[in-house]
Amino acid sequence: MSHVAADIETVRDDDAIPYYKPIKPDGRLKDIAKIAAHEAEKRDEQMADASLDRWACRIVALAMQDLTSGERIVRLCKNAEEEAAALREFWWFTTNKVVVGHNFRSFDYPVICTRSWLLGVPFHVFLGMPHRVRTGKHIIDTFEVATFGNGIREAQASVISRGLVPLCRRFGIDVPEDDIDGASIGDAVRDGRWEDVRTHVTHDLNRTIALAQAMNVTSLLEDVVSDEPVATF
Repeated sequence: MSHVAADIETVRDDDAIPYYKPIKPDGRLKDIAKIAAHEAEKRDEQMADASLDRWACRIVALAMQDLTSGERIVRLCKNAEEEAAALREFWWFTTNKVVVGHNFRSFDYPVICTRSWLLGVPFHVFLGMPHRVRTGKHIIDTFEVATFGNGIREAQASVISRGLVPLCRRFGIDVPEDDIDGASIGDAVRDGRWEDVRTHVTHDLNRTIALAQAMNVTSLLEDVVSDEPVATF
């Protein structure tokens, strides 16, 4: 069974701002200026969190590599047309393959599906059986493996972060420093620093591959995936 490592970078989608939840005013506040300041603060929080909300973000970079052939694709998505093209390429590139990523099942994959819906990119998903999206064997998530299925509950209580970079360092994997981190992708996009975005998503892809190899996850699950077709999404 062939495996593809993948990673995405996301930023706030300004087109989604009109659909944000309305801000509920603090009933304890009576002063008009304070009410306005409270609402502005809460809206800023929404704007800051939007890059991690699959219905409020957009993909600005998508990177993937076939772990058998070594073929690698890195796409920058400067507009909706380039994003749609990258998504079509993703679905084509991952056909009949198992996708490997870090926190991929909980974040990257739902974002990829949601953006495909919104941009009209066709794909098949287990809509009738949502539990298979959560547990389907067409995805190997190194975050899930590292937390032994406990996910965010273990991560929140941990001494060592279960993030991609800390886990790589724990394995002694060389982690090159970026000029930016994931939280700064939005600033880089707004400033037009697209090569910084390319560098970051490429480094994250390299880290994902190195962590998967260190954990030996692909060989561990080689026999497990064979009993479920992966061409159905």
